[in-house]
Formats: sequence, structure tokens, C-alpha cells
Amino acid sequence: MNLMSPVLVFLPLTYIFLWPIVSYILRRDGQHQSALLIGLTAVSLSTGTLGVLLFWAGLLPGRLITAWLAPGIIVIGLGTGLVVNPGWLSPARWLAYWKRGVASVLRSPVEMLLIAATLCAGVIILAYDLYYPFLGDDTLVRYGWQAQEIYASGRLPESVWGYPPLAQMNMATAWLLAGRPVEQMARLFPAVMALGTLGATFLLGRQVHSRQAGLMGAVVLALTPMFINNATLAYTDIPTAFPLTLAAVFMLRWWESDTLTDALFAGLLLAAALFTKQSALTWAVSMAAIALLKGMVKGHGLLEIAASLLALFLPSLVIAVPWYVRNGLLAGPGNILPVAGLYHVLGPDSSWLGLIPSLAWPGEFGFVLTAFYTVGWVAGFYRAIQQGWRLL
Repeated sequence: MNLMSPVLVFLPLTYIFLWPIVSYILRRDGQHQSALLIGLTAVSLSTGTLGVLLFWAGLLPGRLITAWLAPGIIVIGLGTGLVVNPGWLSPARWLAYWKRGVASVLRSPVEMLLIAATLCAGVIILAYDLYYPFLGDDTLVRYGWQAQEIYASGRLPESVWGYPPLAQMNMATAWLLAGRPVEQMARLFPAVMALGTLGATFLLGRQVHSRQAGLMGAVVLALTPMFINNATLAYTDIPTAFPLTLAAVFMLRWWESDTLTDALFAGLLLAAALFTKQSALTWAVSMAAIALLKGMVKGHGLLEIAASLLALFLPSLVIAVPWYVRNGLLAGPGNILPVAGLYHVLGPDSSWLGLIPSLAWPGEFGFVLTAFYTVGWVAGFYRAIQQGWRLL
């Protein structure tokens, strides 16, 4: 790896360059005071924006995906954010935030233990990803290979189609900034997405119940074998789950707040997930159902419901749908949505038991945590039915 590459310094910024502008938008209505929610949303939307812009650049004639394209995007995005939100770059405010956070944690030994356990798991994932090269069949024959094709050609070749390209674009960007393809550098992307998912899990648990529930959820996820396995194999399941978990937080906030800002950010995060893996489409159906149910329960008019649906799904139409249209143009209508690999198609069918995955595949959750997950899923189904009945 060429550590003297002049543009390598931009690699950390690929994950945060939209933070100032995201903070400006979310804090403007006075309801979003969670720095963690703002920061993680910025991470997801920064990587998503970079991937989308590189996708469009790759469709243009010539070799536009170069070592200087990502820095140019970062400078424009970060510069715009600092112009509209100059207070974001305030060392005193950042120091005060961390002092308050550390003081709060030190007052609770239980919270200290939960945070320490989560951080240890995160450090292990990060160290593993940055030490080993690509592992896992999907990474070797799909994501890593497609990233190599993009890096070598400087554009989006017709050989790259099927699964959405957000992960591949971010991997190729790491190589362009490093000066040559170094698989460990590319694996920084899944590591950051895994750490972000732990933080998003905490936020979701806090939104639903309490801070302690959020911490417990993050710890359980961090200790789950399936999560650690996927995080270290650089598969796209976790990079898809990261924005979707944040979208769930914004959907819950939107149910209470009725602000289109919450709906719009839920929609942007859904679009980022759909640009990462097609399985996020199942969440789109759920979000549409929630929007319609909310309109019925709260007595919204047709215009309000239409505005909500527009905020939720216009980002996906603009950001993600072009990729799937390209799939259809290159490989035919039958390949608009990529087909799962033969291994998954021929896998065992667990039938209705799959509604509780910890019972269908206990080895993936660890025998210690299987009971924990099972109780949680059953309780979740019961609560959902109870709340749905109450609403109707």
C-alpha cells in the first residue's frame, strides 16, 4: 500500500463528509438532539451518496472514477456543510459532549460493563477486517471481483450488474485513494458498517423502550455469532441492515412527530439500503403499510398521506431504481432483481419455523443466546398484534 498517496487522507472523510449538513438539517426543527443519531445517519448517507455519485460517473464515457473523484465529492459536500453549519467544527462543543457522555457512563457500573462488552466486540471485528484479505464466497466472486473491475476500468463496466454496487463502489474508492488494490483497506467499509449497526441497534432500543434496553440490544447483537461472522466476511447484509435500522428509528419518530423531516430521512436511508442489497425491498412494503396505517389512525387527508409516501419513496426512485433499470437493460426483465445464489436457493426450507429464526437456525445465534432471541421474537410478535388490535 502506498502510504504516501496524497489522497489517502480522504479515506476517513468518505464516512463523515456529510455530517455537518445532516446535523444542520436535523437540528433545525429542534427535535433531533441526539448526536449519535445524527452522526450515524451522516455515516450512512455519506457512504451512500459517494456510491451513488460514483455510479453515475461510471456510466459516463471515459474513465471518470479516479483517485481524485472521491476527494472532489468530499470537498464539495464537507465544504457546503461547513458553510451552512460553521458551528459544527467547534472543539469546545465536541469536548463538552464527550465529557458529559463519559460522566454519565461512569455513574452506572452496569452501563460501563455493557458498553465495554460492545466496544470489545467492535474492536475484534475492526482488527479482523483490517488484518485479513477478502474471505467468503460472495465477497470473493461477487463484491470483491466487481470492485476490482470498477477499479481497473475507471468506470462501471457492463460486467458489473446484479447485486447493487454501494459496497463495491466504496471498496474501489479505498483502493483508488490508497494507490493500489489492498483488500484490507476495502474491508474497512464492512467494519465501519458493523460498528454503525451496533450503534443503530442501541438507538432503536432506546427509542422503543429505554437507554438500558438499547445497550442490552447492542451487546446481544455484538455477541451473536452470525453478526460477527457476516461482519468479518464483508458480506452486504450488515451494510444493508445499518441504514434500515436507522430508518426504523426515524419511522418511530415520525409516527409521533408528524414531521416530514423524519419521513424524508427514513426514505433516504431506505434508498441507501436498496442501493446496497435488493432484500431491503421487503422493508419498503412495510414502510408503505405503516404510512397508510398512520394516515387512517390519525385521520390524515389524502394530501398528507401522499406527501408522506412521497417523502418515504421518492429517494428510492431517484437513487436506487436506476440500478435495477440498468439490470433489466443489460440482462433482461428476469434479472431486474438479482437471483440469490444456488446455495441459498437449495438451502433447507424451515417453513413457518423461519418466523422465529433463532429456532430455525440456533447455531447462527449461539446456544446461549438462542433462548434470549426466541423470547424477544415471541414478545415482539405479541406486542405487535396487541398494538395493531388496539389501533384498529
